[in-house]
Amino acid sequence: MAFGLVCESRFVEGSVQPVPTSIARENPSRAICAVGSGGEANEDEAGGGVTKSRDGPSGVGLGLISSALFFRDFPGVSDKTRTTRTVMNRLGQAFKPGFLHKSRGKRSEFLIQVRGLARTWLMAKNPDLFKAAGPTRVRREWIESCEFHPLTNREVLGQVHADIARDLKENLQPVLLLDLDSTLYRVEPRSYQILREWLGHAESKDFPAIREKVAALKPEQVGYSLLDTFGKLGLSVLDAGVEEAIRSARKFWNERFFTNEYLSYDHAYPGAAEFVQKAYAMGAEVVYLTGRDEPGMGIGTRGRLLEDRFPLDVPRTHLLLKKSFELDDLEHKSKASDYVKRLGNLVASFENEPPNLIALSDIFPAAMHVFVDTVYSERPALPRSGLYRITGFE
Repeated sequence: MAFGLVCESRFVEGSVQPVPTSIARENPSRAICAVGSGGEANEDEAGGGVTKSRDGPSGVGLGLISSALFFRDFPGVSDKTRTTRTVMNRLGQAFKPGFLHKSRGKRSEFLIQVRGLARTWLMAKNPDLFKAAGPTRVRREWIESCEFHPLTNREVLGQVHADIARDLKENLQPVLLLDLDSTLYRVEPRSYQILREWLGHAESKDFPAIREKVAALKPEQVGYSLLDTFGKLGLSVLDAGVEEAIRSARKFWNERFFTNEYLSYDHAYPGAAEFVQKAYAMGAEVVYLTGRDEPGMGIGTRGRLLEDRFPLDVPRTHLLLKKSFELDDLEHKSKASDYVKRLGNLVASFENEPPNLIALSDIFPAAMHVFVDTVYSERPALPRSGLYRITGFE
């Protein structure tokens, strides 16, 4: 039977201590450390003071608060903030009483904006944090800094199947771990559809010049983010009008992208279903480990996988979804490792996000870790040797 991670509360719930609202309001930096370190606050660990007002922290204060979201990318401080999204939830409750009751789109927009502010603040305030963990890399720079096995797509996929056969011969239970978005599925059609709907919505009427350019957008021009997409259209975010348009489009996008209804626009990469089918037929446990959440995307995810003929809802198949939208993807995927270990021997993981791939390679050093070179975020990751790389499943 398929297994939903949402049922395994022992490794989807962050083990954090309650932070009194008074602490969060009066000293947000102590609140961060209290959550991250299990309840003991240390202002020095948070990186400095916070600009405060009687009604709560200023924008600079929010930058400090949300900087915890980035500590996980640096090994030197990751243990102190391993429940970073939980920090945001708790502080969101303290500063904005209705935060968790807002729509998914508004919560997502808030988190995205604060993450951007946090990164700028961190780089200016604490550049040493970025040096302490070694040289992190972003996007193409990360790829160029890694050492991948010099194999073709077919050779990598064939090696995975060969390792499954080897494990079975040695009486080991092989496990195959697969991400979904931009790994098994192209999600650009989902974003393209949402942008087309934005053009016909009242929210875009204030941006006629930008609407004209977005109307000419081709599906293949859709990037990982709206910033990427608008950039491909020659629109500069340094332009105030473009910035306002992106803010409007992002709000519209956030309210739709993470929902069951729009998953129908996703396309499985050619050959992906056949590859997974063969691994399953050979006898592997198939685990779909995704950053999608059960409440908003569970129904659509299951329907999409079944429609595209991926093995699911049969023995040896497992769908691990986040219990809530706010749970951080990297935290979710790292905690799922205990569940995967109980299933058997991990043969290979497939992932398009470098930080997630590196985290999995740290936990399962003997497995193959396959970077699916499609689209990915700007989250930094440490370079690594011994990885595998594919650009598709054919």
